[in-house]
Parts: sequence; structure tokens; C-alpha cells
Amino acid sequence: MTPLHFCTLFDGPYLARGLVLYNSLCAHAKPFHLWIWCLDDAVKDVLARLNLPDVTLLTTPDLEGREPRLAVARSNRATLEYYFTCKSVLVSSLLGRVPSGQTLTFLDADLCYFSRPEPLYNELGSGSVGMFGHRYPPGRPEVTGKYNAGWCTFRNDKIGRLCAEWWMERCLEWCYARVEERRWGDQKYLEEWPQRFGNVVVLTHKGGNTAPWNLCNWAVRLEGGEVWIDEVPLVFFHFHHVRALGLGLYDPNLEPYGVVPTRAVIKGIYSPYLRALHTAVRLVRRMGSEARLASRAWRDLPSDGDGAHAPVPGGFRRHLGRAVRTAEAVIARRYLLTLGGRVLA
Repeated sequence: MTPLHFCTLFDGPYLARGLVLYNSLCAHAKPFHLWIWCLDDAVKDVLARLNLPDVTLLTTPDLEGREPRLAVARSNRATLEYYFTCKSVLVSSLLGRVPSGQTLTFLDADLCYFSRPEPLYNELGSGSVGMFGHRYPPGRPEVTGKYNAGWCTFRNDKIGRLCAEWWMERCLEWCYARVEERRWGDQKYLEEWPQRFGNVVVLTHKGGNTAPWNLCNWAVRLEGGEVWIDEVPLVFFHFHHVRALGLGLYDPNLEPYGVVPTRAVIKGIYSPYLRALHTAVRLVRRMGSEARLASRAWRDLPSDGDGAHAPVPGGFRRHLGRAVRTAEAVIARRYLLTLGGRVLA
């Protein structure tokens, strides 16, 4: 089989999520190669010591050495905005290293694969660029863009390279977390791709880039140990803004999107991810004090622009009090989800 080529980037607070992503690729996407841009020294330290197979590590000096304008961007925009900028630079820098005619897929670190990705590449066909729409429910405004930049595929051909380079140039010029002149971060630029470049495929597979903001569009069910989204298997899920609060308490961020926490959603999607995330957090903490500090499970993570950012209802004290009150019922259970006032194991 021809290996699939992926790239991602993350800093210390997303290190555990990045490890879950990697492990999901090992389970469902072999053979593959993954380039990881280590956005801080803690990530580089841990991943270098883990020596993960099929992974190439990159550092900020590596990328800023190839593209000096990145250093300028780092000085004139917020950290999250700099990270947005880095996506396009990473893709443009690596695409030429992929064999001619093959694809490179950028992955946000909070994605997780649940089954083989071939259906997505079959839908892409001979397309030069592939992406997903947010697919919000009717009536929800597309403030941060019609398309989602968490999964983007580029073929190493003329159109793919032109698109990746154009995206990089626009992001280096302007990439801020505000709506301005049809721009928002790195994401609203995607709206120009179909008309500007052609041979751009907007994928419609319901099991790809399934996320809290579109989950209520479809029926989710468990069948034969697999998660199904309507009539197709779940390929990968975008775990946008899952928040770990400590003490085994997690907020899955479903309530702002009106998602009904059915058994299939909890047992099929979120419970496996939280178990994997918990394991990854424990591994990172064992790697040393610097990594432990960078990967605090209870760190307040910023919104990544994929949808509405709602603070945890009632704050940490409310969640802590709820956990204590239900301690007897869950004393032997390690994983909790807080969903609109209910606590589910």
C-alpha cells in the first residue's frame, strides 16, 4: 500500500491530544508518515524521547529558518494567531517532500480516527485539494468560515502547490482571530479556493470531520462495535474544546451545540477518546517536570475558532461540588462527563 502523508502541530497543552491522534493513525491509517511541528521545547523533549515510529519532528527554528516571515508574524500577533499562521507554512514547506501526485493532509491535534480513511480519499479522487465544510445546522451563522481548516488535503501537483502557497502568503500577510474584510484567521481564506484554483473537492462524507457543531444533523448509533453516522462509519471526529477539569472530570463541550448525549455518543465516541486522553496525560506526566507543567490536564484552553466558545457552566467550583456530591455513586469510576447538569460515567 502507498503510505499516507500527514502533518500536524501542537504545543505542550495539546501534547496528550497529539499522542491520541498519533495512536489513532497507528490503529487505522497504516502505512503512514506523520510530520509533527513541535511548537515548544516540552513537546520536542517528550517526543524525541518517545521516538515514535513513522514520525519526523520539526521545530520552530526549522520552519522559521526556511520562512523568515514567520518570525515577524510571531512578533506581531497573539500566540493562537501565530499557530493559525503556522498551519499554512507547514503544509507549503512539506508538500514538495511528498512524492509527486500523492497527498499531504494537515490534521488538527484534537482529531481522532475511528476507522480507515480510504472513503475520504476515494471521494477526493483525482482532486488537487480536499476540505470539509463545517456543516452547521440550519440557521447557525458561519462567522469563522464556511469551511473548517482542521483537516485539509493537498496533492503534490501544480494546483495543490499553488493553493498551499497562496494560503501561506495570505496567512503571513494577515492572520488574526477577528472577522475583517471576509477574513478570519487562516480559515475564511478557504472560501476562495474552489473558485480561485479549481479541482478543489468539498468532501461530503458524514463520517469525516464529524464534530460537536454538526453532530446533531445525523443519527449516531453503535453497531458491531463500530460507530455509525447515519449510514456510514465514523472515520474521524474533531474533539473541539474538550476540557479536562481534573479529578477525572471532563466537559465535552456538547451543550453549546445542542447535542443530545445519547448512549452512542457517549459510549461510542467520547468515552474511548477520554480513556485514551487520560492514558496519554499520565504518560506525559511521567516524562518529566517540564512536560508535566506544559500538559496540565486542567489548563484553560483557548477557543480554536471552530465554533462558539462557552465557558464551563458554573465554573470549576460548581463542577467540583457536583463531583464530590456524586462521589459515592462513582467511587470506582475514573471518567466522568458533565453534560448540562448531568454527570455520566
